Amino acid sequence: MAALRKWEANLRSGRVHKAKEEALQADFLNLIFGEVLGYNYQDAHRWHLEKEQKSSTDGTKADGALGYFRQLAGLPSPPN
Repeated sequence: MAALRKWEANLRSGRVHKAKEEALQADFLNLIFGEVLGYNYQDAHRWHLEKEQKSSTDGTKADGALGYFRQLAGLPSPPN
């Protein structure tokens, strides 16, 4: 997979280590959730990828979360 090879090259070159996490986060999450795991998170009727999703139980934040987040305005309810 070309996208993974690009990340590997950036790791080997040191680019990833020099960059801030926020600068890499969106591309990395889209690569892992979308291209590697095959989730179609761009279809809000099926999935939604939320970056920095805050937990409703303890207030901690995940770098990325895939699921249905009904508290966000404009998203449809999950299918039954």
